[in-house]
Amino acid sequence: MYPKLTGFDTKEVTLYTDSNITPGMTVALAADSTGIVPASGEKFCGVCTDARGRYITVALKGYAEAAYTGTAPTVGYNTLAGDGKGNAVLNENGRELLVASVDTSGKRIAVIL
Repeated sequence: MYPKLTGFDTKEVTLYTDSNITPGMTVALAADSTGIVPASGEKFCGVCTDARGRYITVALKGYAEAAYTGTAPTVGYNTLAGDGKGNAVLNENGRELLVASVDTSGKRIAVIL
């Protein structure tokens, strides 16, 4: 989608999940190091970068790409939360993140976590 800013201070963690989380989906942390899809309006801790069986890799810091719904964020700082389906959405109760790129036709954003 975008030129990768690979190696930009990326920090990832492997989590167990009982949800159907796929790369590009937002992830919240539940009990016992379990990744879940954040509820609508809930802050997310990161973005899934890989999924294998019941384990997911989640970017907690650095560059990540995610799907979004609703109004397109703008390049710059935006307050984002989960939409309840694994996408990012503009929401005043979310996290302030730097949006590096916006693809309105593909409904995807590149963020610096």
